[in-house]
Amino acid sequence: MILSLSPFSIQSDIDYRFSEDKGHANMKTFYYPNDKYNNTEIEKTYHFLSKLDHYEERTLEVYEVGREMTIDECGGGVAVFEFEDICEGNYASADYITICRNFHSVILKNVQKLTPDKRNVMKRFISLVK
Repeated sequence: MILSLSPFSIQSDIDYRFSEDKGHANMKTFYYPNDKYNNTEIEKTYHFLSKLDHYEERTLEVYEVGREMTIDECGGGVAVFEFEDICEGNYASADYITICRNFHSVILKNVQKLTPDKRNVMKRFISLVK
């Protein structure tokens, strides 16, 4: 099979990764420090994005692997993970691709400071973000 692809420019003057707004006036990208107030704000963000007042559990077939993964906290196109679970757990690129194909938004809670002694965690985090 031969595919013919055409380049498509996605250049923009705005880097949305660093935007506090993302088109929603009261929604932040990052919440720091990790305290009770900011955890409440993260919950509000989930409710706003998902349009739900509760979490659901969902089982997904992992992209091109044939095994399943369970997302414990998700709903309305939003998945919520503890940083430690998703970046230190037994996840790989195929899992991250599956997550991205099934959810329009991913919320990571309790993100740790990344240091050189956590090289594998850093690599997984980068894979998740990419």
